[in-house]
Amino acid sequence: MATRTPAERDAVTVETGYACVTGALLGLAVFLLLAAPVLVWPMPAFWLTAAGWAGGAVFCARVVRVLRR
Repeated sequence: MATRTPAERDAVTVETGYACVTGALLGLAVFLLLAAPVLVWPMPAFWLTAAGWAGGAVFCARVVRVLRR
């Protein structure tokens, strides 16, 4: 098993942080996009739950996509 250099460890840390931050921003954007109509029109309560699930799914997909590269 080869040991990693400090530069390689730093690169992994930066990529993980990048994946989490961009995933959180995209997940938040999707949540806000889907939850915004609730403020304007009366909608069922499950709409916010669905928006939360969609935002979480986008977050997970983004993190996996970035880290698999």
